[in-house]
Amino acid sequence: MIGEMNSSMLDPSFFRSSATTIPTGFGSGVEAGASSSMSMGTLGVGMAIMGAIQSGIGTFYAAKSQQNQLKSQAMTFDYQQKMSALNARAMESTAQQILKSGEFDIGRMTLRAGQVKASAKVSQAARGGQIGTGSNAEELASLELMKQTDALTINSNTVRAAWAARTQAQNYQAQSAMAGVSSFGASSAANQISPWSNASSNLMSSGGSVAQAWYRLEMLKRYPGAAFG
Repeated sequence: MIGEMNSSMLDPSFFRSSATTIPTGFGSGVEAGASSSMSMGTLGVGMAIMGAIQSGIGTFYAAKSQQNQLKSQAMTFDYQQKMSALNARAMESTAQQILKSGEFDIGRMTLRAGQVKASAKVSQAARGGQIGTGSNAEELASLELMKQTDALTINSNTVRAAWAARTQAQNYQAQSAMAGVSSFGASSAANQISPWSNASSNLMSSGGSVAQAWYRLEMLKRYPGAAFG
């Protein structure tokens, strides 16, 4: 029995019949898988490049929008600064006008009081009394006191109104200064933003993803059918 097996194994036809048969279409399947991997790799590179470009464009317009917003704020603050400065000058001018008006009112009142006092003296003389003595003196003194009281009242009201106007002028000056600082800050911040620089930095950051996809594609070209993460 053993002899028969040995003699049959020595027959070359035995090896031909016992050889492992390669399934039909196995080679074409490997080639198809490799081609599919190559296509996916190429698509991956394209998608990585497009993603990087879109990300760069998005970064550019986001930075540009922020820059425009800061410039708009700077313009608004600049306008507020100019308007506040204008209002401050207007209120100071109002204060000056109030003071001048008060001086005019005092002068007019003093003139009227002088006329009243002169009429009183004429009346006293007509009555035959002695001017500056007795009741005549008291009458003239009373008229003088009324004149001084009116002058003090006018001056007090004038100073109070002028002070209120100047206080408002100082508030406007403070607002103008604060708006100027805010305008400078917003303008400086806007100048520090570079949309192109931000977009370039983003593209450089995205370069890693593109390089990884490109490396995977090159490996698929060298080793078709292999799996790369």
